Amino acid sequence: MNDHALHAYYVSADRVMLGTAALLSAVCIVLAAISGGLTTALLVGVPACLVPYALFRMAPGSLVSRIGFASAFMVLAALLIQLTGGLIEAHFSIFVLLAFLLYYRDWRPVLVAAGLIAVHHLAFNVMQAAGLGVFIFNGGANFNMVLVHAAFVVAEAGLLCYMALGLSREALQAARVGEAAARIGAGDLASAIPQQAGLP
Repeated sequence: MNDHALHAYYVSADRVMLGTAALLSAVCIVLAAISGGLTTALLVGVPACLVPYALFRMAPGSLVSRIGFASAFMVLAALLIQLTGGLIEAHFSIFVLLAFLLYYRDWRPVLVAAGLIAVHHLAFNVMQAAGLGVFIFNGGANFNMVLVHAAFVVAEAGLLCYMALGLSREALQAARVGEAAARIGAGDLASAIPQQAGLP
């Protein structure tokens, strides 16, 4: 994958992800202010925005920045689950945010997010079963339900990774055509539109 050719696009996508992370963090904080758990929401929600923002400021459009936002999304989804006491509907945010990562046209953030939320589910299920005050399911710890959720996440993440690869190839081809058009527009009539093996 040629990250350089899509760098400007990745920077733009990072800005969209930053706004989304800030909005979700604000939703968690407001929810916590209404229903309780404000300290948790602030201690988790604010860093979940500030860390990827710092990565974006240091290396906009980079893989590190994309991974930062993907991780932040899953941390915020986990926070929403915690604040709702493991409400099953709060788990829907995971699937929405995984799908939203497809905007990057990069399979790697999707894979990292899926792995992170799998670790979260396993760890929080164990901790909820031990009575440590964390929540994964509102009906109590349930390893079988963790497996069901994992199956759906694996299925969605696999499909999203496949789609991201195709979208990335299309974006790279469009970027190369644009670069060739710019060279031709500048008077370099000898330039040819580069072809990449495997592209139609």
